[in-house]
Amino acid sequence: MRGVYLTGWSAGTSRAVARTLDLVAHAGINTVVIDIKDATGKISYQPQDPELVRIGAGTNRIRDIGALIDTFHQHGVYVIGRVQVFQDPFFATKFPEEAFHTTTGDIWRDNKGIAWLRPNSTVVWDYIASIARDAYGQGFDEINIDYVRFPSDGNLKAIDMSSFSQNRVGTMTDFFTFVDTEIRGKGIPVSADIFGLTLSATGDLGIGQELEAIAPYVDYVCPMIYPSHFWEGSFGFAKPAEHPYEIITRALSDGIAKLTAANIPTTKLRPWLQAFDLGALYTPAMVQAQVQATTDLGITSWLFWDPKNLYSTIPRQ
Repeated sequence: MRGVYLTGWSAGTSRAVARTLDLVAHAGINTVVIDIKDATGKISYQPQDPELVRIGAGTNRIRDIGALIDTFHQHGVYVIGRVQVFQDPFFATKFPEEAFHTTTGDIWRDNKGIAWLRPNSTVVWDYIASIARDAYGQGFDEINIDYVRFPSDGNLKAIDMSSFSQNRVGTMTDFFTFVDTEIRGKGIPVSADIFGLTLSATGDLGIGQELEAIAPYVDYVCPMIYPSHFWEGSFGFAKPAEHPYEIITRALSDGIAKLTAANIPTTKLRPWLQAFDLGALYTPAMVQAQVQATTDLGITSWLFWDPKNLYSTIPRQ
């Protein structure tokens, strides 16, 4: 799989769809990841599930999701739907009892003012499963779950953790066990996005993500190993973004070593690669260097991220 990401807004425009199909024709792209539920908490199209309709989760960003998916399928494109799971201000407003609260009783919000849902809420788990099943029924080939973690920014000490009976890793393992049974177990392929640093870190980075604890429960693990997102000095590089081949090689090698030690197939790794300017001006050569590093390690699937959805730096054939 060689894919690109589209927001729901972009996927709802003919221009972005045409631009993506041009990448299919001239850049070897064969996969597209489309937002089902983004940081607003709203679904990019109108769901069919009666409960999702009842609570008003849908929008018309994509007016005809079935027709859009059919268009991509006609061009041989594998269509993945991305769901932001625990970062969700819409559901938190509708059902505040399922959100994180502060120790003083208010809904807790991160540095962007966005509310988060509790990872130990079975109501939230069922909600995500309903979205996944609805999306798969409308034609998506796979469900990609993102923000499957505890918050990483904001006043974390103010979060009321009294409802949690397990530590962060244990809580996330319970959630992924549910995903394995209620989504993947229903015949729906599932992938999970994780922090790129998770591949190399010891422990869970304080967010409940450990590679070996997640990989058994999904079909693919998608670490976000954008070189720009590594701290200054990572792997000995003062400016990691300027060394895409080396950063990708080191991070993926660490991930491969972790999975190998845990007897988990390394083919589950499908990384997100950087196709945007941050930390450095990314040229086609720098984008290709990441692909080369990935393939040199035997990983043959990857996804490109560009928040603007332009992908002008992806090398054309």
